Amino acid sequence: MPTTIQVFSPLAHHPKMGPESKTEIPDLRSGVVGVLDNTKPNARSLMGQVAQAVADRIPDMQISFERKPSAAEGVSDDVRNRLLRDANLIFTGSGD
Repeated sequence: MPTTIQVFSPLAHHPKMGPESKTEIPDLRSGVVGVLDNTKPNARSLMGQVAQAVADRIPDMQISFERKPSAAEGVSDDVRNRLLRDANLIFTGSGD
């Protein structure tokens, strides 16, 4: 008996960009790289190293770390708002 399966394409579609979309790269000099530690093993170390590599190339760049309670939970509103308020660039997670 034949079976039908649905196969999804792994290719992403480009989102529609409206006039409110921001595509410019912000000036990161004297800025803050925010790192959201999602508590997965080695996530803080990995994202910290990437953030440091960015900071090493940009004058006076600082790094700020925030932490989620667990990888299974979303970010809290207070942490999200702090990152949005304080950071010019945010690293939010690492893949497995």
